[in-house]
Amino acid sequence: MNDTDSSVFRYSIAFITILGVSYGLILLMAIIGNLIVITTVLWHPCMKTVINILICNLSVADLLCAIFVLPMNFLQSITKEWLYGEILCRSTPYLQGVSVCTSIMTLTVVAFDRYVAICHPLHRILNISKATSIISMIWILSAILLLPWALYYRTEMDNNHTKIVCVQAWPDNADERDYFIFVIFIMCYIIPLFLISCFYFAIASRIYKRANANSNETQSKRIPLIKLSSGGISRTKSIRIVKMLAIVVVTFAVSWLPLYIVFIFLYYSDKNKWSPQFLNVLFDYLIPIFQLISASNSCINPWIYCLYSQTYRDGFRNVIICKKATLNDRTKTSLSISDKTRRITTNRVVTTV
Repeated sequence: MNDTDSSVFRYSIAFITILGVSYGLILLMAIIGNLIVITTVLWHPCMKTVINILICNLSVADLLCAIFVLPMNFLQSITKEWLYGEILCRSTPYLQGVSVCTSIMTLTVVAFDRYVAICHPLHRILNISKATSIISMIWILSAILLLPWALYYRTEMDNNHTKIVCVQAWPDNADERDYFIFVIFIMCYIIPLFLISCFYFAIASRIYKRANANSNETQSKRIPLIKLSSGGISRTKSIRIVKMLAIVVVTFAVSWLPLYIVFIFLYYSDKNKWSPQFLNVLFDYLIPIFQLISASNSCINPWIYCLYSQTYRDGFRNVIICKKATLNDRTKTSLSISDKTRRITTNRVVTTV
């Protein structure tokens, strides 16, 4: 390890430059992308739906992580000791934890909303008012669940009394481990991903069964029904939305999994049996790289929305050129279909997914 300054920096100039450019690009893309998503939803009247309000909340959480956490993660990675004070030592991991917990809970609610919309179209539970209340509860619950990190992170001298470090100082090491495993990993990662998987599996099963049913019936009997999905969205668009949301979930899970695996390994292995070379590689290179991968999740989602949604692409373009969003022909068609479906649903005629 070639240090540019043995008293401060952990890496060579080349590696610091690579990390700096990577974090800078992620930060820039996260701020621009998530701000545009939020602005698009606020500007575009037809975008103010339950699903888009939840997506907007996801962008708020990612934006929070990008602005307040990513710079500190980079600075912490390149320096040998913590130079940024007690307040940032406590607030940085706390805000990151709240952001991640809020994101995965929001994704769970999104999956549930899509499940109800497609599998039980006549029993819609969420509206914008309820979605807003749920979002508030998600933030409050996340803030409460992550309070131990705000309480137990602190600055102190390392074991050699040569430098200041920012670490968790629980009364018992077992409590720290149990909190991470049962709250951070299981409650804020495994359980939500399991629920999301169940919802999307049910959606996929429903779509597959409907496709088979349609293939066995005459086209003349199915024409009035197959063009619309439960929420006034075409079947093709409904499937595309589900694919988009599933990719968002997969990218979240994959980007955070390496870091979770490393921390579980740290909690349950005997560090005294590790060689100094392995420790150097783990703490100086693997963990910073895994932190960078997890940080990248805060900038990915807006570009996934652009890839799969023409409405978001139109909204992005309108925001970039500072033009108040207007309804294009495709959106007008979507709205007219939605109005027609509401009338059909009112008369208790079930539309297919």
